[in-house]
Amino acid sequence: MNKIYKDARLGKGMTLEQAAELMNCTSRTVWAHENKKNPDAYYVSMMAKIYDKPELTQFYCKNNCPIGRDFSYELLDNIDLNITTILSKLNIEMKEAQGVMNDLISQSINYEFENDMESFTNDLQELLDVEHNIEILKVKLHQWLDVKEITNIHNKKCIARNYTKKKNTPSKAH
Repeated sequence: MNKIYKDARLGKGMTLEQAAELMNCTSRTVWAHENKKNPDAYYVSMMAKIYDKPELTQFYCKNNCPIGRDFSYELLDNIDLNITTILSKLNIEMKEAQGVMNDLISQSINYEFENDMESFTNDLQELLDVEHNIEILKVKLHQWLDVKEITNIHNKKCIARNYTKKKNTPSKAH
């Protein structure tokens, strides 16, 4: 059983019945998903939104999805999540990543990384530190912004710039 879902509801000061009403289900359904080893992703997404705890989705992916188990970062729940602290840490991580970027580019152009995979991997860790901090930032920004919408705008920009094979098709009026 994962207490994180129940703790999120209680932290919001909600009863099972109140949560159920907002999720348009029964209190028994909410209880079941709070106590399942593998709760339904749909309900976790709703809990994250209703309880204002976007990190519930990260926790779900890391613990319940085979892809998430392999590729998701640990949920950092023992650090200062003040926005200024996160941005300051991100700034430091970006400077560290910039410091190894020329080496990474050089190694990749000449395939030198094949000779020193340990050094290449250590340098790549600096880039992963940046990515992890950005994920933390996205979770924190959820308090003020619709991160899903921002991500959709970013994805549309990537499509428009032909960074993906998806075609940039104008939306049709209904």
